[in-house]
Amino acid sequence: MEDFAYLAKESNAAWLAGRGDGRFERYEKFYQCERAGNASGFDLEKSNESYVEYSSGQPSSLLSFL
Repeated sequence: MEDFAYLAKESNAAWLAGRGDGRFERYEKFYQCERAGNASGFDLEKSNESYVEYSSGQPSSLLSFL
């Protein structure tokens, strides 16, 4: 049986492949900025925790669209 979950925009595989609603692109942009700002002492775990705080303070995609 084949797994076709990657075809759904909401699936994890689609998100990791950069397809869907733009969440991956926002995360990738944040990640690149964090890494560029602290290349020698970059900590992915701290960066991911910071992204949660950052994204919770941003308006939803629907509000941004409107």
